[in-house]
Amino acid sequence: MPPSEAAAAAGGGVSGLPERSEYNPNYSDNFSRRRGGEGGSRGRRRRGRVPWWWNWYVRGRIPETSFPDDLESDSAEEVAVVQSDVRGGPNGLRVSLDSPVDQFPDDGGSLEEWQYRILDSTSSSSTVTLQVLPPNNAVVSGWSLKAVLVDKAGKKLDSKKSREDLYVIFNPWNKADDVFLANEKEREEYVMNESGLIYSGSAFWPYPKKWAFGQFETPVLETAMSLLDKAELPPNNRRSAIHISRTISKLVNSQDDEGVLVGNWSGDYSGGRAPTSWTGSVPILEAYVENGEKPVSYGQCWVFSGVVTSILRALGVPCRSVTNFDSAHDTDENMTKDVAFDENMDKIDDMNDSIWNFHVWNECWMTRPDLPAGYNGWQIIDATPQEASEGAMQLGPCPQACILDGNVYLGYDAKFVFAEVNADVVHWQWKDGRWTVLKVLTKETGTAIYTKAVGFDSHHDITNQYKKREGSDEERLAVMKAVSFGRNPLMYRVMDNLKDDVLVSVSCKDALDLIADNFTYKLNLANEGGEERTVRTKVVVRKAQYTGVGRQRIEGTVTTHTLQAGEDKQMEQLVSLGDVLKGANDECSVTVSLTAHVKETGQLIDQKLVLPIQLPPIHITSASAVVAKGDTVYVDLQVPNPFSASPLSSALFEISGPGLAKPTKLHIGTVAPNGIAGTSTSFVPFKVGKKRVLYATFSCKQFQGSRGTLDFQVTDRRNLAEN
Repeated sequence: MPPSEAAAAAGGGVSGLPERSEYNPNYSDNFSRRRGGEGGSRGRRRRGRVPWWWNWYVRGRIPETSFPDDLESDSAEEVAVVQSDVRGGPNGLRVSLDSPVDQFPDDGGSLEEWQYRILDSTSSSSTVTLQVLPPNNAVVSGWSLKAVLVDKAGKKLDSKKSREDLYVIFNPWNKADDVFLANEKEREEYVMNESGLIYSGSAFWPYPKKWAFGQFETPVLETAMSLLDKAELPPNNRRSAIHISRTISKLVNSQDDEGVLVGNWSGDYSGGRAPTSWTGSVPILEAYVENGEKPVSYGQCWVFSGVVTSILRALGVPCRSVTNFDSAHDTDENMTKDVAFDENMDKIDDMNDSIWNFHVWNECWMTRPDLPAGYNGWQIIDATPQEASEGAMQLGPCPQACILDGNVYLGYDAKFVFAEVNADVVHWQWKDGRWTVLKVLTKETGTAIYTKAVGFDSHHDITNQYKKREGSDEERLAVMKAVSFGRNPLMYRVMDNLKDDVLVSVSCKDALDLIADNFTYKLNLANEGGEERTVRTKVVVRKAQYTGVGRQRIEGTVTTHTLQAGEDKQMEQLVSLGDVLKGANDECSVTVSLTAHVKETGQLIDQKLVLPIQLPPIHITSASAVVAKGDTVYVDLQVPNPFSASPLSSALFEISGPGLAKPTKLHIGTVAPNGIAGTSTSFVPFKVGKKRVLYATFSCKQFQGSRGTLDFQVTDRRNLAEN
C-alpha cells in the first residue's frame, strides 16, 4: 500500500489537500508537509494517526530526508531488531520504543503510548522501512527520531538519527483528540482553509477584510513551536489544547514576553507598518523570525486575530476569527458599561467605559475536561492586549456556552467576555453627593457577531450562540446572573423607575466617501406622552478610531426643544468636513454622538451613530483565472485618485498570496488629481490549489488601507494543457 493510502486507511482521507508532489516523498500523512525548504525541514504529525515513513538503508544511498550516514552492517540478513528512540518536547523529553508492534489500531483512537512497526526488512533489499505512531495525547512539540539496528545475536550494528525531525500536532480527525471536530466541511474551513474573511466596520455597515492565514507556509508552524518553547510549559500542559491556546493568546502580543506583535492605536505608526497595511499572517511571522524573534510593529485586533488563527490551524486546532460589533470594554469587572454624568448632565469622559465599533477575537474548538459537562466546543481566546488575566495580557479559553447562560464563574475570563457581548449600558449621575442610576440600556452591546460562513465567502451570524434573543426573559436572566458575580452585584436593586415617553435619535443615510466635503444628519424627536416635554440635546461630531476613541472634534451643537403632547420633530444639520478625512484609513470613522435629557422626567437618551469612511478600492485584472504552477502570471493594479484638486504622494502597492506570490512592494510615487494609480507586475505561483488568493493593498500620504483581491486556480502544467 502506498503511504498516502496507508494514512487514509489509518484514519480516513481528507478532501481538498495539496497534490502529492507537494509532500515530502519520504513520509506521508493527510496533514504532512515539508517545511523550510532545503535543510532543517520538519514534517508535521497528527496525534494518533499513521504519521511517519522513512527509509533505513543498511547499504547504499541515504535519502536527504532520512539519515546523514549509512547504517553499517555486513548483510541485511543479519538485522533482527530495530529499536526506536524519540526525543523532543520540553526539557528534552524522551520516549524509548523497544519493541515494535505487528499492527496499529484501526483509527488510533485508543492509543495511549507511542508505537512503531517494521513494514519491510527482507534480504532482497537493503532497506528497513518503519512507521511511528504518536499517541492521541502526545506532547505537542518537535521530536527527533533515532533507530538502533541489532543482529540476531543481540549485537548492536549501528544507530542513526533521522536527518529530518518531526512536529507532533493536534489531530481534529481523531475522535480521541482534544480538538476532534466531527463535521468534515467545518474541518475543511477551520483547519485547512488558508484564506478567509475578518469582518470590521460597524453593525450597520459591516464589511469583510480578506485575510491570508497561510498556516502551511514557512515559518508558521516553526514559529508556533518556538512560542511554546519560549513559554516553558511543563510537558503535561503541552498535551492540552486548553493550555496551549491560552499561551498563544499571550505570546501573539508583545506585552509581557516579547511576543509576535506590538499593539498600537495611537495613529502614529512611524517605526513600523500601519495595522491596516497587513493582509496576511505570513509576512508578520517572517518579520518576527528575521528580527531574531523580536516583536513586529504594529497590530490591532483583527491583525492579532489573524495571526492566532494561522498559528492554531498550523497546530491542528480548529480556529476561526470572530467579530463582535459594538463591543464593550469593561475595566472593573462589574459587567456593565458605565457612563457618568455630572450635575449639569454633561458626560464625564474620563470615567466612562468604552464601546468599540467592533472587536475581533478567536474561537477554537476543543473539549473541556476541566469543567462540568456541557462546555465542550467553541472556546473564546483573545490576543489583543486589553486587561490583564492572572498577571499577563491573555484571555481564554472561555466556553461560548458560559457566555450564553451567564455562568461567568467558569472557564477563563468569562466576565470580561460577557461584558463585551451583553453588558447593559448604565447611566449614572453625580447628584447631591452620591451616584444615582438614571437609565439602563439593554441592547447596545454585541449587536451582531459575525464569522466567515463555512464554504462560502459570506458572513455567518453567530449572535445567538452568545446570547439569547435580546430582551427575552432568558437573556435578562443571563445578564442578572452574570452581574451577580461581578463587583456590583446589587446594582439592579438600586434602579429607579423612570418615566420614558420621549424618543430622540440621530440618523444618516449613507457611509462617507473619502472626498466628502460635508454630510447631513437628521435629529428625530417624538413626545409619546400626554404632557409637554422640554428636551435638551447635545450632538458632537468627531473623527474617531474603531475603538470609539475620538481623535478630532469636528463640531458640537446644544439645543433646547419644547415638544407638545404627541408632537414629532425632525431637523437636519449640515456638517462641514473640510480636510478632516484626509489621512484616513479603512478603520477610521465619523461618529455622531447624541445626549438628550428631558427636564420634566429626568429621562436620558444616549446614542452614537458610526459612519465608516469608504476608501477607493483596488481593481486587479489578469488574463486568466486558471494558471499553472511555475509559470509567470501578469496582473494589472489600479486605484483612482478621488481628489480633484490634490495629487497623491508616496503611493505604494503591496501584493502577496499564500502559494501564489511572495510579498512585493511596488512604488508608484505621485498620482495626479483625478488620475489613476496603476502598475503592472508579475509573480510565479509555487503551490497548486483550487483557490489561491492574491491580496493587494494601496497606501499614500492622503489615505491608507485600500484593498483588493483576485482569486486564481493554480494547477500543474499537464492538467492545464489537458484543459
